[in-house]
Amino acid sequence: MSLPFTDRIIHQWVVEELIKPYYVPRFIDQTYACIPGRGTHAAVQCAQTYLRRSLRIYKTPYVIKLDIAKFFHSIDTPTLFTILQRDIDDPELLKLLRTIIFTGITDSGLPIGNYTSQYFANIYLNELDQYIKRTLHVKLYVRYMDDFLCFVDSKPEAKRIYRAIEQFVQDKLHLKLNPKSRYFPANHSLDFCGYKIYPGYMLLRDRSKRRLCQIIDDFEQNLDNEERFERRVNAWLGHALHASSYTYATKKLGHYATRFDRLLLEQKSNPRCSAVKQLTKKGLP
Repeated sequence: MSLPFTDRIIHQWVVEELIKPYYVPRFIDQTYACIPGRGTHAAVQCAQTYLRRSLRIYKTPYVIKLDIAKFFHSIDTPTLFTILQRDIDDPELLKLLRTIIFTGITDSGLPIGNYTSQYFANIYLNELDQYIKRTLHVKLYVRYMDDFLCFVDSKPEAKRIYRAIEQFVQDKLHLKLNPKSRYFPANHSLDFCGYKIYPGYMLLRDRSKRRLCQIIDDFEQNLDNEERFERRVNAWLGHALHASSYTYATKKLGHYATRFDRLLLEQKSNPRCSAVKQLTKKGLP
């Protein structure tokens, strides 16, 4: 259920006049969600750069891949408000923020649809960013909302960092890591932000491939009109363009492919695509 118009204006004012000018400059450079000039593809490029760097500078590099279980629904709102109180000394502004944050019935969770929620979530996990960078001294670290990667120099170091993060998340932020969080050698591919990341190229995750099949099925079953079909395919190609996906896209689109010649040609000329065969010949995954 969407907020009333007046409430949406207030939420937008909080983001544009408080959070962006005051908090965004305080965020680390390696957090990418909901920040102007960053975004998903910049996060993926950063992760790939750090993967390559870790393989170059560490003898036995490991990756720690973590995310927060039920993140938005689990944010402890009293803790969030305590963070805001620490940083803001304007009583009237704090009163407004209190009203926004504690609109719900319980002391946990932020409504995903609210404009402020993603920014409050970033403020909340900025505490973790600062801990990882300043206290644990992890040099190669990247976060996109509640998905984050650490690149370290050994398995024992990965185990130590993992346990420290898990403890901090539980004790300070009252959150839990997703049980799928783990650490592994850096010679594996990375699943991050919808891509399978390798040192020299990227592939689409299976979920992304299935989404194109679903788009085509919806159109052929008359669930979508032509305008919506083309809009959805263009959006999918915009995502796929950052991976080596030309062959898959043209095969699945079949006779529809001619409608999307421009984006497909852009994908075909993508240097990431032409590099795949060369990298495979050199023994890279």
